[in-house]
Amino acid sequence: MSQHGPFEIWVELEAITDGTWKEDVEDQFCNAIIKFENGDRIGLNIWSEARFNRRPTELFWFNNKVAHGPDLIVKEFTIDSIKATLRQLITENNWLTGRGFPAQED
Repeated sequence: MSQHGPFEIWVELEAITDGTWKEDVEDQFCNAIIKFENGDRIGLNIWSEARFNRRPTELFWFNNKVAHGPDLIVKEFTIDSIKATLRQLITENNWLTGRGFPAQED
């Protein structure tokens, strides 16, 4: 459990059933949603390390000063690895703390 309460992780790759996703292809990306018991959600864009290394031109540059890239880059791009990494970041490393989640009321 995290400091934000119990949560579930949905990885977009779980929904791809048409055969287009192959676990052995390195250059990939996906989205994940972390759903908390209280209804809070956070969406993440995740890239494989290979995609990040091969596609620096795909970063969105704002005013040629700041790049908006993925939320997370992983070495092992599998559903199990992505979920395990997110669980560890959230529960052991308090990864969401200080990232504006959940939104704080003024």
